[in-house]
Amino acid sequence: MNKEDLLGDVKILSSTSKEDNLEDILYELAETIEKDLHCFVYLESDDCCFIPYNQHDDIVGEINIDGSLPNIERLIALAHEVGHLLDNSDSTNTVQIELNAWHIGYKYMLMESVVIDSEEYFDKMYKCLSEYIDKGEEKWTSIQ
Repeated sequence: MNKEDLLGDVKILSSTSKEDNLEDILYELAETIEKDLHCFVYLESDDCCFIPYNQHDDIVGEINIDGSLPNIERLIALAHEVGHLLDNSDSTNTVQIELNAWHIGYKYMLMESVVIDSEEYFDKMYKCLSEYIDKGEEKWTSIQ
């Protein structure tokens, strides 16, 4: 059985997908996250991050996604930031926290029937994790 048979009508989203389709999915996901996960989603921000709200009972936080990124990268960033929102581990290791967010976010997207090309997703993950690891190495070498 080949990959297409297993996936049926599921379309894998990638940088070659139509921009309009990616944008529609992006905005639909933002609505779903706001409704189901009680988190504001801002898709036209200057940066990508998850900011938890500690003082609000009804809203758990906000997700900001850089509006200048291509839509596939915005989807990947949204997955990652949702991963931060859903990660309930107690790790204090930055690289572990980031790794958890990448994996949880990818699983969340799959649960929402959004299949992002795994090669593109995990390439972005490795790039971002490498930046955290490189920062750590710089910090460690300056301490020694």
